[in-house]
Amino acid sequence: MTRLSEIAIRRLAIGNRQSADYSNLYSSRFKRQHCRGNSPNLIKQGRSNPGETTLKDLRELKNKHHGQPAFCLGTAPHLNQLDLALIRDRVSIGCNQLALRADELRLDYVCFQRQERFLPVREQLADADHPRFLIPQGLLQEQGDWSPPSELEERVYPFNLRFATPGHAETFSFDLANCIYAGDSLAIQIQLAVWMGCRPIYILGVDAAIADAEHPFFDTTTMDEQTRRRVNCYSFPELAQWLENTRHLLWARGIRLFNAAASASSLETLPKCRLQAAVGRPRIAVTSKTFCQDEYLVHELKRYFSEIDLNQSSEKLAGAKLVEFLAEADGMILGTEPFSAEVMAELPCLRYVSKYGVGLNNVDFDAAKRQQIEVSYKKGVNSDSVAELTLAFALMLLRRIDPSIQGYRQAKWRKLPGRELAESTLGIVGYGHVGKVVAAKFAALGVGRLLVNDLLDFPRLPPCEFAPLDYLLEQSDIVTIHVDAEKRNRRLVGREFLGRMRPAAVLINTSRGTVVDEAALARALQNNTLAGAALDVYEDEPEINPELAACANLLTTCHIAGSSNRAIKNMGWAAIEGLLNLFGISPL
Repeated sequence: MTRLSEIAIRRLAIGNRQSADYSNLYSSRFKRQHCRGNSPNLIKQGRSNPGETTLKDLRELKNKHHGQPAFCLGTAPHLNQLDLALIRDRVSIGCNQLALRADELRLDYVCFQRQERFLPVREQLADADHPRFLIPQGLLQEQGDWSPPSELEERVYPFNLRFATPGHAETFSFDLANCIYAGDSLAIQIQLAVWMGCRPIYILGVDAAIADAEHPFFDTTTMDEQTRRRVNCYSFPELAQWLENTRHLLWARGIRLFNAAASASSLETLPKCRLQAAVGRPRIAVTSKTFCQDEYLVHELKRYFSEIDLNQSSEKLAGAKLVEFLAEADGMILGTEPFSAEVMAELPCLRYVSKYGVGLNNVDFDAAKRQQIEVSYKKGVNSDSVAELTLAFALMLLRRIDPSIQGYRQAKWRKLPGRELAESTLGIVGYGHVGKVVAAKFAALGVGRLLVNDLLDFPRLPPCEFAPLDYLLEQSDIVTIHVDAEKRNRRLVGREFLGRMRPAAVLINTSRGTVVDEAALARALQNNTLAGAALDVYEDEPEINPELAACANLLTTCHIAGSSNRAIKNMGWAAIEGLLNLFGISPL
């Protein structure tokens, strides 16, 4: 035995994988042949003339299907539950057990790994018209005088094979011209898909373990108890770990790996998706009522997705109701509904979420990462709309417009004096997308002074001045809030915050309702320690807070800051584009 063969065999027995079954998996001769590193693609077919045709060269397949999805088929029983006709026009790669059904399944490629799979079918391969066959060179050399018939040789691709344990995914180069690594035939299929430039890569017919010895495969192959124990001990549990490692390896290359058998498969290692979604027919659910009520946005969404569920419910979707609405969804456009860890756990095939609007406080991003759900969002798409309402609130409060309106409606002539922007100091808490637009609009109208407070982003040019929060509250006639709903900002505007403001000042909140302690604000307004306030967002929307409703010096609107016609279109299109990017669809 050569030194290289000894090293290769020793590698097969390292770590937790030192069971005696290892040495029995493959014959010593078979392993020696496959680990020698034979010169690639030089096997002649017994021709009298040395210059006659050789078998195909694997390099011909390099990037052959660049950017196209690939489907790798195993042989678990649940393959019967899938509509395989859906993948007939797609790049499909089957394992050796599917060799004799390759034409029926319209497989493009069939990958062999072991001699016991190849010997029973080798004489019948030429009867298959469609597929190309990848066969290890060592396996071909073991066939003695046999050589592929002439009608088959143009579809046989020999390759160098090196056996590696499934835990060794980090050693994979995905460079087939050099060597293919295998711990299971599925490993060969995935490497081939990567070599051909396919993305994403979907697997079908793969489970984590063989539960039924009488019906372990898609075909009629049976398995004795000893083999079943060996397979469960070696191949399948470690295959799950290998797939997990490979998923991370491919993710770093920008290639997604999915289990497209959805709930039919027991393999939990890979993110699941429905086969219909994998072939470009995803089902999209839209929870945002504002989006659903806009005919233009719905029409644009239907240009790209044929199966759409729109939220027509009169109730707010949450918890079990939200799960029920999203049960068949492959992707979704999410509004303000709470997308929690509990909801995600009940939706194993929901892969993509595109956020409608700029608020992200209703999304549990940690849970989404654990569930391997990709979330898309775009900031700043409604900044102008929110800034305009902020400006309107400020003018109404400074000029005391609402008391004058209410007095007239009560048949009272109330000519109330007010203040101009030019004599007022504006304090902006939060200098993000909206805060910057607010500053620009107030500056354009000649506000007297403009103070800004932010943890990260500071103004660099006049007229904005950076100010510590205490100083901003003490100096400002108008304080407007434009922060996110992170935990550090929960009830940021509380009793202490309000106590630092000037008694003649006014407060505006068009950001998130949880930022304001509504009970503290109601007390400040009722006690006249604050001249006035304006709210567009609330902690428990759409519930009405009776304490706030009783405050005469409070302006209230029903979360309309981002609901201008232009903002709705901007947010809607941003959500559609996010979904298109996630599904890899080019905008028309």
